[in-house]
Amino acid sequence: MAKPRYDADKDESRHAAASIGDCKKMAKKYGWELKKVEPT
Repeated sequence: MAKPRYDADKDESRHAAASIGDCKKMAKKYGWELKKVEPT
């Protein structure tokens, strides 16, 4: 089963990107703290 997008206990949300580089670009663009990258 897929993990939910938002985890209220950790106050974290999950987002998808095509590559690790794209993930880092999104984090920088939106001012997010990137905690980890998971392959899907």
